[in-house]
Amino acid sequence: MTILSAVDTKRRNIWITSGLLTCLLLISLLLYFFRSDRSMRRVLFFPNETTLSLRGEYRKIRLHEDGEEDVHQVLKELILGPMELRSGRVLPINAKIRSVILRDRMLYIDFAVDILFPKNRSELTIDDMVAAVKQTVFFNFPRIKEIFVFIDGRLLKSEALAHSSGSDE
Repeated sequence: MTILSAVDTKRRNIWITSGLLTCLLLISLLLYFFRSDRSMRRVLFFPNETTLSLRGEYRKIRLHEDGEEDVHQVLKELILGPMELRSGRVLPINAKIRSVILRDRMLYIDFAVDILFPKNRSELTIDDMVAAVKQTVFFNFPRIKEIFVFIDGRLLKSEALAHSSGSDE
């Protein structure tokens, strides 16, 4: 009888251990698939310091439910600047984003006037900055078809000319 009870105890221990390991595996899988810090790899374009041509740099950026907030996060990463030493800034460190609005596949970005007066020396003109911002946004958000850039609520002059000449065609 003692041999039978020892075998039963051993089987019970195996079942308990198997059950605990299965529960632990299920909890791990649930946490993995339903974790709240979902992120996505985005490509940010920064100018090469010697040639000023744009080159891509990967960043993991947290995903949001709202498309506007996703674009806003990408713009904030552009303000932070590149990680590679041979790349320059697209936007000045003191740039501030006043608003980002996404409506009917059109994006409206409003920067504060600080973007025109960078604290750091930049080789890029405002038009070059806007072109780099647009390339980054269009690359990462293909559903966006048009981007309008404002500074302190006013449409950038070069933007206004581009959109007015494009509407005549």
